[in-house]
This record gives sequence, C-alpha cells and structure tokens, in this order.
Amino acid sequence: MSGLIRGFLVLLLAAVLALGLAGCGGSASSPEDTVRAAFKALEAKNAEKLVSYYIEDVRDEVLSDTEYAFSIVDKFKVSNLETTVTEQTSTRASVQADYDRTITMDGQKIEEHVTEVYELAIVDGKWLLLGEAEEVEITVATPTPTATPGAFQTPEGTVLAYYSAIAARDIGAIQRCFREDLRDDIKPALEEYFSYMDTVRITDVELEVISQTSSEATIDATYEIYVTDSGETSGGPVHEDLHLEKIGGKWLIAEDMGLAG
Repeated sequence: MSGLIRGFLVLLLAAVLALGLAGCGGSASSPEDTVRAAFKALEAKNAEKLVSYYIEDVRDEVLSDTEYAFSIVDKFKVSNLETTVTEQTSTRASVQADYDRTITMDGQKIEEHVTEVYELAIVDGKWLLLGEAEEVEITVATPTPTATPGAFQTPEGTVLAYYSAIAARDIGAIQRCFREDLRDDIKPALEEYFSYMDTVRITDVELEVISQTSSEATIDATYEIYVTDSGETSGGPVHEDLHLEKIGGKWLIAEDMGLAG
C-alpha cells in the first residue's frame, strides 16, 4: 500500500472514529457514560453497537463508513481517557474527551493524543449523537523510551531476540536463541520456511512472564506476523507460550517450537 493511500485511509479512519466516539451510549445515564461506552465499542470494532446509538437520520451513512474503517484497521486502542461535561441542559450536552489512541493498520502503528468535543441530545430518554465530533487537537504521541532487555540476560530478552532474528530471516541468530541440543534439529525447517518468503514482519509483541525460577521460565507471547511472498502478504495474530532454561548464564529456548522434524 503506497504512503499516499495509507495516509488517506488513516485520515478517513480518524474521521469515522471521531464521529463514532460519542455515538455509543444510548442506554447510558449521562452524556459522559455515553462517550465512555463508545470507546469500548470502538475497541471491540462493533459497528452495529455504535450505529444503534446515533440519531435515525445519520445511521445508514455512519454504518457504511464505520464498517469500512473497521475493515482496514487491525486494532484500535484507547488509554488515559478523561471526559468533562462542558455544557448541559435537560436535553442537550457537550462533552470534551481527552485520550491517547493507538491505531494499528497494515502493520503500522499510529499513536496520538486527541482532544475532541461531542454534542449529544436526549431522544426518547436516551443520549444520542447529533453530528460529527469537533476535533479540537491531535498531537503525535512521543512515548517514553523503555529499556530493552538484553538478549540471553533475561527470558524476555531472549524471546525478543528470537522474534527479531525471525524478522531478519537470520537462521544462525535464531539457532543461538535455542538450547544447543536443539539447534541442528530446527535448521532444516527454518531453511525451508525462509525459502518461500521474501520478507517477514513481526509487530505488536507483548510478553508476560507466567512463571520463573532461577533456572526455568515460561513466557506468554502475543504478536502479529506478516509474510510476503511474490508480492502477496498474509498473516495475522499469534499467541504462543515459550519455555526457557538458564544454561551457562544464558536464557535459552528449551523447546523446538514445532520446527524439529
């Protein structure tokens, strides 16, 4: 996907999400409840839920735009949400929302801080969205750098090195992440695996230490992997557990991960 097209789709998605944020909360007891409920529906990519909370006049258009936006986005995450009612009468309200959002699409992650204002009204006893949210401000988020665990010094560091080596298609580096008696067994499968792919991309890696002693550890890993072969890209989310052992002062993967024949 070209940068120009990707940029257009990001702008479209942002507009649809801004419109959708205030719409999901028809059963909520306050305008703020409506806005907060909307974020949950967005993270679940539930277009039908969002649309059911719009005024009748805009539902068809919103459903079409929202379904399209959800079809091109892999993940939408909201954090640090703060809502404030700036104006309210018995039938109308304005709510300002400040939040951080992360949009993952086409293997790319976009992180922003957003301030928006939503107009709502009571319709048949429910707070509903009247129109598109006013986009007050969007700034690109600058995450605080975090230290990367050293390879082999911690279980997480070894697993991160393993995934980096896969993305680099570096068989030697992959083998070094495994216990020595497994290295020769996994090499043929790796050679075959990499022979029919042009590129490998691993994104959104999240690791959790399930258990750890002085000599053994189990890591729960989730990530997304995308493989390109002859111009065609395929892939998606992966969830796996990895068992590691500390040998000679190094944390090494102690199972063949299905690679050995």
